[in-house]
Amino acid sequence: MGAIGRADEASLASKTSDNTVVWLGSNIPLSSELNIVSVNDFSINGNEFEVDGQDSVQCISIQGSTAVTLVNLTVTNGR
Repeated sequence: MGAIGRADEASLASKTSDNTVVWLGSNIPLSSELNIVSVNDFSINGNEFEVDGQDSVQCISIQGSTAVTLVNLTVTNGR
């Protein structure tokens, strides 16, 4: 498991791995899309926070044989 208190996209991206639950502690503005590739049992618990594409990037890309769960997370302003 991994908690991200001071949320930024690099912290979130570094946590994308098998059998991981990430708990957000604040909103995350994105400058590039979050790529989730070939991981199993990866979850983001947003704690009512959001991942924001700022009207400039696709927010999340899920590729390959991947199992991802998003809980209490708002994904907003993506392209």
